[in-house]
Amino acid sequence: MTSRYSEKNKKRNQNRILNVLIAVVVGLILVFGYQLFFSSEPEAVETTAPGEKNTDTNKSEDNFEVEINDEVVENPEDSENSDELEEKTVDGGGPEGPWEPIGTEQEGAHTSSFEKGTVDWEEKIKALEYATGLSREEGMVIWWLGNGGGPEKARGVVSLPENRNTPYEVYLEWIENEGWKPISVKKINK
Repeated sequence: MTSRYSEKNKKRNQNRILNVLIAVVVGLILVFGYQLFFSSEPEAVETTAPGEKNTDTNKSEDNFEVEINDEVVENPEDSENSDELEEKTVDGGGPEGPWEPIGTEQEGAHTSSFEKGTVDWEEKIKALEYATGLSREEGMVIWWLGNGGGPEKARGVVSLPENRNTPYEVYLEWIENEGWKPISVKKINK
């Protein structure tokens, strides 16, 4: 009789230990999964090439935290055809705006692409450069570029390597036949 009781007790203890271990493993999976998707040190998509350095060291960082609404600014130059838009210099820009669509080489129905090297990807990068005043030539690092809440919206996080803890968060919106338009730029603290 006691052996049956001790066997049952032993099994109960083994089950408790196994349940605790399972809970620990699930907890670790959740922690690592959270860190993977919401890490404060995301992996860079692009980095500065060796020998390149930042040429824009005189920028004041006091005025960079700006939240802009998505007001559309009418510009008569935007009625140009797409070939002329490629060569057009877009007025405004920088973190304080105002912003206009950057122009596009894409024709027909737009499909957003987050695949590096596609025309849509390159135009998103161009819009990020325009919105922040940074450039790949200066060593701009693209920490994240992905969906911004809808099929015609994108969100990017960029900075220069030395400003990695205070990157720009930029929201973009696709304007039909005109390209990606920055609608919000703000400096965030990680």
